[in-house]
Amino acid sequence: MVSDITVTCDPSLHVDYLQIYPVLLPPSANDVQLLRHSCSLAIFMCMLSHHYNCHTLVACKPHNSAQSTTQSLSTVYHTVCLCTDNDQFLVVPSWMRKCKEVSNSTTKEGYVDLNLDAAAWLNHFKCQNAALLNKLDLRVAKEYVWSKREKTEEGASLLELVEHGMNRVKYASDCVVAVVKEIKAHSTQGRPVFQLSFVCKTLVAINGFNAFFHPRTRVVTEAKVQVPPSKITLTEAFLEITKYDWGFEHLDPFVPVCVRNYNEKEAESCLDYYIDRRWLQNEKSCTEEGRTELKFLCGMNPNRLMRMCAPL
Repeated sequence: MVSDITVTCDPSLHVDYLQIYPVLLPPSANDVQLLRHSCSLAIFMCMLSHHYNCHTLVACKPHNSAQSTTQSLSTVYHTVCLCTDNDQFLVVPSWMRKCKEVSNSTTKEGYVDLNLDAAAWLNHFKCQNAALLNKLDLRVAKEYVWSKREKTEEGASLLELVEHGMNRVKYASDCVVAVVKEIKAHSTQGRPVFQLSFVCKTLVAINGFNAFFHPRTRVVTEAKVQVPPSKITLTEAFLEITKYDWGFEHLDPFVPVCVRNYNEKEAESCLDYYIDRRWLQNEKSCTEEGRTELKFLCGMNPNRLMRMCAPL
């Protein structure tokens, strides 16, 4: 049973994590400490037992104010880590929260591009999947014309398409859309160029998926007009990879993932981490009585424990 699996704080694989999660790691931690929560293990067990010829597995973890952001991200990171070890492509978008530059799209009227963020995502995607990109040598299924002098030929490597968006930032957003479509095609049909039966496995992990459907974003044009998610090119890419023809219709139906409060070992691991990082400096909070009092007052709730420990 998943609930019987020991949950610990694992500081191993520091170098590998820095390569896989270069834009996701919190800078304040300056290290890699991963809380292996039971809900991420439950997701992975579902993935191992699922029959993908029938339909795509969708797992949805609701977020509420009682859960800390750290706990939500820990679930995403741990699931991604497990899938990395299982040779799965990773598509982990980070979008629209603090965009660096906004420009009008050159290919779609009325849309805006976040090209610097798109180029950063392509670099992130390349770092995450470097081993698989070289191992599988995936090829693009069609020709992509960027300008009169620039194009990506049919049959070119997927890595070439990724690097084109990194080197030519002007086309980065459109390259993200193209890369996502190619990954989706390879995951559902194998290699369309060579008609081989091989199918690559892909994990799509999105923290805050509902932001794609929110009426407002933090993206603002030069005219100080807020841009809705539907008018951002990158939104098209990440909604494309969750569109119904992939096997589901935007999270419905899905497997709900229950996220409970900390158990005794999880709470102890979290407090050990706070003390080790010197985030808990009050002498009494480091004693056995102080730890017991903290766990009692927060009721083992992750968010409350984090907030209670903040001023200590």
